[in-house]
Amino acid sequence: MRTPPAGDLASAFRSACHGGQLPTAQYLLSHRVDVDWIGYDDLTPLDIALTSGNESLMDWLRTFGAHTRDALPPA
Repeated sequence: MRTPPAGDLASAFRSACHGGQLPTAQYLLSHRVDVDWIGYDDLTPLDIALTSGNESLMDWLRTFGAHTRDALPPA
């Protein structure tokens, strides 16, 4: 089975975070997704979780060293 491109996995990971789908996010992170990947909206997965107010997702992301966009160096 061929591994999807990294950008597709990162996009799926952000979508899972946006939808509050922790099991899906956990599965995708097991495929070495960049936990701080910045999408088209200039947000990281942690920013998305903060926006949704999903405490369990925020806590889980932080255990993997996730950052908000503001905490990352300029691109």
